[in-house]
Amino acid sequence: MKKLFPIFFSTLPLLAVSPTIYMAPPEATPKALNESLSKGEKTAVAKEAAQKGTSEMMIISPEGRAKDIEAAIAFLKKHAPSTKPSIKLTNGSILSGIINVNVMPGGTLLIIQIASLKGVQYQIEKIENIDTIMTNGT
Repeated sequence: MKKLFPIFFSTLPLLAVSPTIYMAPPEATPKALNESLSKGEKTAVAKEAAQKGTSEMMIISPEGRAKDIEAAIAFLKKHAPSTKPSIKLTNGSILSGIINVNVMPGGTLLIIQIASLKGVQYQIEKIENIDTIMTNGT
């Protein structure tokens, strides 16, 4: 009996320090949440978090973001008709003289019509490459 007390007292602090493990229900596991996100959403979220350096993130569907970009260009064309909207990309380049923006059916790509000296040109961009939407005057 005297031999058991030192063993018991030496392991007691280890038991007090060990963390409690909680099991989450199957529908709330991180793996299930990650599987519900599309590849485009994961890429957009990861890129945004890396650029901002914040620990918080907001998940927005690619289709919703693409429709917002399309609506923003239409809004700028309507409210500032003398200037053409521009888009600043994450790599620093600027697409200016935008005539129209169309969203591809998947919602992850934008077809941008640009007025140039050579006529109308088209550029296809991923929605995660769009940084800022502005007018030429700003």
